[in-house]
Order: sequence, then structure tokens, then C-alpha cells
Amino acid sequence: MNIDSEGVALSLRRAAVFFLAGSFVNDLVLLEGVTPLSLAKLLFLVGFGLLFLFGLSVRQLGKIDVLVMLYAGGLVFLSALPANGYANDYAASIALSLGIGLVAHLVIACLKHEDLRFFLSSYVIWMLFSAGLGVVQAATGAGYISERAFESIVVPGVWRAAGLSSDPNYFALMCLMALVILNAMLEWRRFRFAASVILSIAVLLSGSRAGILVYMLMVMIWTFSALRLSWFLRLLAVAVGAAALFWLASLNPALGLIFDAGNYTEAADRTSLQDRGLLAALALDVFRTHPWLGAGLGSVRAHELNLSGSVSHNAYLEIGAESGLVGLTLWLGLLMGLYVALSRVERDRSALGGRWLVVVFALMSLTLVTGSTRLFFLVSGVASCYVWHARAKSVRERLTA
Repeated sequence: MNIDSEGVALSLRRAAVFFLAGSFVNDLVLLEGVTPLSLAKLLFLVGFGLLFLFGLSVRQLGKIDVLVMLYAGGLVFLSALPANGYANDYAASIALSLGIGLVAHLVIACLKHEDLRFFLSSYVIWMLFSAGLGVVQAATGAGYISERAFESIVVPGVWRAAGLSSDPNYFALMCLMALVILNAMLEWRRFRFAASVILSIAVLLSGSRAGILVYMLMVMIWTFSALRLSWFLRLLAVAVGAAALFWLASLNPALGLIFDAGNYTEAADRTSLQDRGLLAALALDVFRTHPWLGAGLGSVRAHELNLSGSVSHNAYLEIGAESGLVGLTLWLGLLMGLYVALSRVERDRSALGGRWLVVVFALMSLTLVTGSTRLFFLVSGVASCYVWHARAKSVRERLTA
């Protein structure tokens, strides 16, 4: 019996890419009490191992890769300074996340062009499964109990579907990224509409105020770009859309809870916006005390007035407090570098989609601490991989011209 070795290798490589994409979506803990052993880490290890054996290519580092390495290494170094460091489990966990994230970035950045497209498609498939399961939970009432506005009312933990993070903003960010990839970077003609509907419903049901606002912004800008409306009609449409949303919120108590600044849930034991305001003030206080190099990883959580022990829910404030102006400059420079690098390559749907990924991620980072998350290294890895292949294609075309 003849065995097609190339076909087997291709199948194993595709399986590796699929597992790798799943590691950015699912965070289900496999063994209770053993935090490091999660499905995300298991999927990443399996995917990385198969890629290493059946098709992980190595290339020269690009500017984006160097920037990401400087950022991850710089944040760890700043926190290790004697005057800065908070030697606790949280700081060690963030440092480990930055290290794993850097490896993930390099793996994605080195993907072949066809593997990159399959990786993006796999991410959308994983998100469709998770979002679809969450919608089913919302419709049936079976599942988890949320810790936000929709507690046992409409959505019983849609963001916890399939072991997702319990933060509704993080879940909304994952759905928004999937929507950008689906509509601006992939050629899904047959199932695009149905997939977009599922992901859109998941964003709206997530309970994330920021996610819903960013979603509305995306839809309006894409609609305006397609219809080529005048600025007057664009502003009018924005005003009408906002008025309609708040009118619906006033009619539906469940929807109204999303926009209730004083919303209080027994499970969370706090008011959402008041809590975030206090944490933002604490982060600014830490930044004023240590403006240049920051106070180290975990410094906001360790603040004497931070009774909840939570982060600031803002990546810019958190990085500024923990790493000072040096770390904040690295972070902002990296985000701007990703956008500029994608702007300089040939203008096509994928380049535009990559820029939208950066913009959506940057906007949602106003409500999330994303500097060491897997999604950040997904965005940076995809941008680096796409820019590399686009420039390589340009060089080949010049040589053959």
C-alpha cells in the first residue's frame, strides 16, 4: 500500500494549525486546582509540537518581531529591577505569559502563507463553536451563572461557553476579532452571513458595554464605506443609531442593565463603573509615584487602597503604572508599528483587515488589561506574518519583472 507522505504531512500540519488557533480561544481548566494545566496550554503544546515536526519554517526576524521581543523582554526587565519588582505569584504569572506569548508570536509569524489563512479560518471556526454554544445556553437557560448584568436574566454566562474567560469584555473582543477576520481577511462567501450573525449575537449578548459600542462603530464605518454617504448623513445615522439603542434599552430592563452605571450584582459584589473608576485612579496614583520605570508587575493589585485586588481594566493605565513611561512607550510604539507596517504593504482586503484587527484590539484595551494576553500576540503574529509574505511577494515580482 502506497502512503502519500506529503499528504500526511500536510494533514498533520493543518491539524497543528487548527490546535494552535484553538489555544487562543479556549481556557478550560482540565484539572481543578492545577491552574497551569488548561486546554489552551495543551492545545498550544500539541500544535507547536506537530508544527515543529511537520512544517514549521524559520525565517529572518522582521522589524515587528524585534519590536515584540523588545516589548516582552522590556516589561519583564523593568519589573525585575530591585526598586520595582513585586515578587509575587501574579508577577511571575505575567512574566510567564509574556514568555509564552512571545513564542506564540514567533510561531504564527513563521507560518507559511497558506497556513496563515488556515489559521485565521480555524480561529473563526473555534469562535463560532464557542459563540454558538453560548447562544444555545442563552436560549435554553442551561449553563453557567454570569457575574455581570445578565445574571440569570437573559444570558447565563455566554462568555463562559466552552471554558472561555469569565470577563465579558474579553469574550466580546474575541468575537469582534473573529468578525474582522471573517469579513475583511477571508473569502467565506457561502457561510459568511450566517457566521457573522452568530458572532454578532454573541457580542450583543455578552454584556460588554465596550464590545457593543465598538461593534456599532465597526458596522457604521463599514456601511458608510460601502454606501459612500456624505459626512452629514453619517453623523445623522450615528445619532439615530445611538438614540435607537438607548430607546430599546429603556424598554427592556435586561438590556438596560448593560448601560446602568450603578448596576450591582450579588455575585460580583460591586458596581461595575464605580469599581473601574477607583482602579483607574489607583493606577494613575502608582504612575505619578513611579513615572519613569513604573512600580513593577502587580503594583496596581498590591496598592493599599485596592481592596478588591483587581487590575485597572485598562491596558494603557496598567502598563504605565507597572512599567512607567518606558514601558508605555514600548506598548504604544508597538501598536503604532503594527498599524504602520500593515499600511505600507500593498492595499488589499487582508492588509485592511489586519489594520482593523489592530484598531479593534487597541479600542478594547481601554477596558481590558491586554498587554500580556494571548490575543495580543495573535494580533502581532498575524501582522508580522502577513507583512513578511506581502514584502516577499513584492520582491519576487520585481525580480521577475
